[in-house]
Amino acid sequence: MLTLAGIDLNMTMVDASAHLLHVIKADVEAVLVTNFTLQVELFTTTTDQVHWALGGKTWFHLDNLNITMKQERWNDMLTSMHTPMMNGINYFISYWVPRWISKKIEHFNSKIANEGPMTFMSKILGKNKPINMTMTKYPQLRSSD
Repeated sequence: MLTLAGIDLNMTMVDASAHLLHVIKADVEAVLVTNFTLQVELFTTTTDQVHWALGGKTWFHLDNLNITMKQERWNDMLTSMHTPMMNGINYFISYWVPRWISKKIEHFNSKIANEGPMTFMSKILGKNKPINMTMTKYPQLRSSD
């Protein structure tokens, strides 16, 4: 398991601006991320005792995010919306991002399960380097006569 905790990021923006509806200007001055935590656990598994499968669990959390704008009206709006914004961000990174990662892992496992000697992995490694992504064959049990 990989755990990265207590990551703080302090960014000062030099020229970050946006124009909403070509009229309303929004200039970001600074962004401060406090105590970002990431936990990733990867493991191998199998469902049919023949093909390998990749499994994983991820968890993200962010203690605080402060965005400072050059315009006072944007700062007031961000201050008033800080709690719902943090709840939304943490919901997104703790629920939707892990689901997205799980879907990508399922897609990868599907490719491995349908692997032929010269298909998916040979495209990554090169045409002349086939790789077998199946588990070692176990001896067949014979029924007693």
